[in-house]
Amino acid sequence: MTYLVRWSRDALDDIREQVRYIGTHNLPAARKVAQRLRQAGNDLTQFNYGRKGPLPGTFEKILPDLPYIIVYQPDEASGCIFILRLLHSRQNRPEP
Repeated sequence: MTYLVRWSRDALDDIREQVRYIGTHNLPAARKVAQRLRQAGNDLTQFNYGRKGPLPGTFEKILPDLPYIIVYQPDEASGCIFILRLLHSRQNRPEP
């Protein structure tokens, strides 16, 4: 089954915050990271497997080339993958 990816407002805010931080030090790197994060999220349409997440029905995709984790929830009924959050691997997780 091919899924459609939907980004939550929280996930988009997470990307914006990370890219803004990187951009204060290296703008070209920030652009590359933003592009890579968006691509990794969109790749979930074909490769939507990851480890089980902290909440029931959620999964985590670890990005091997970046220190980020995409938290997502597939919904077969709607044919969508909802990206809930983008976490830096060293940050404290938000409360569920």
